[in-house]
Amino acid sequence: MNAKAQMPESGIILGMSNSDYHALPSVSSSKLKTILRSPAHYHAAYLAGAPRKEPTASMVLGSLTHTLFLEPEQYGSEYIVEPHYDARTKEGKAVRDAFRQMTEDLTIVTAEQRDTAHAMARALCGHQIHEAMTGGHAEASIFWTDEQTGLACRIRPDYHIAPCDMWPTGLIIDVKSTDDARAEAFARTCVNFGYDLSAAMYCDGFQQHYGTTELEPPLFLLLVVERDAPHAVACYECSPEMLDKGHAKYRTAMNLLSESTASGMWPGYDDGIQLLNLPKWA
Repeated sequence: MNAKAQMPESGIILGMSNSDYHALPSVSSSKLKTILRSPAHYHAAYLAGAPRKEPTASMVLGSLTHTLFLEPEQYGSEYIVEPHYDARTKEGKAVRDAFRQMTEDLTIVTAEQRDTAHAMARALCGHQIHEAMTGGHAEASIFWTDEQTGLACRIRPDYHIAPCDMWPTGLIIDVKSTDDARAEAFARTCVNFGYDLSAAMYCDGFQQHYGTTELEPPLFLLLVVERDAPHAVACYECSPEMLDKGHAKYRTAMNLLSESTASGMWPGYDDGIQLLNLPKWA
C-alpha cells in the first residue's frame, strides 16, 4: 500500500497487515521512546533514511508467539520454517539463496523458534484471563489526532475490548515475552523498555476512539510469558502510578517531537560535562 497516501486520520482498521501499519508515518509509542533518547536519534531513525534494523531472535520469537496466540490463522501467511541445508557447501548455499528469494515477503523462523513459540502460546492460553478474551479485537489499528500538538498518532493493541457491561471502561491486553516474569524482575523490564509510556499512549488512543475521555482509563493488563520452559505466565495490571508516570513521559515526548518538527532542530545529548551517579538500586 502507499502508506502516506492512505494514512487514516482517525478511526479503527481491522485486518491491516503488520507491515502496512508500521510503514505509516504517524506517531507510535516506539517513535516517542526514541525521541526521549534524543531528537537526533529520532531524526536518524525515522527521517534520515537510516537502514531498518533487523529484528533480534528474541523479537522474532515474541512476534511469532503473538501470532500463534492471538491470530493463529495468520501464521501460514506470515512465517515459514527454514529448511535444513549446509551453507558451507555450494549446493547448500544455492538452496539457501533460492529459499530466501522465494520467501522474501515472509518471516523466516527456525524449527526451534516455531516449537518454542507454540509452547509459549499454549501457556498463554492456559491463563485464566484467556477465558475473558471474547468479543474483542486482536491487533486492531487505531488512529487519532492529538489535540495538544496536532500530531497524527496510532496504536495497535495486542487485544482490546470496547467499553461494555463487563468492562465499563474497556480492556486492553498487551502480551509480552521475557526472561523473568516475576513482578520485581518484570518491573525493571517495564522501565528499561518504556512499557509505562506505551500503556499511557494506548489508553489515550483507546479513549479518544471510543469517546471515553471523561471516564477512568481502560483496564490495562500486561500478560507476560517466559521464553524458557516451563514458559511460566503472569498477568499484571498497570497501577495508577505506573500510568501516571507513563503519561508524563508520553506528553513530554509528544511536545518534544512537536517542537523539533516545528523548529527543524534535532539535537543530541547535552554537550557539556555532566555529573554521573550510580542508580539508586546500586
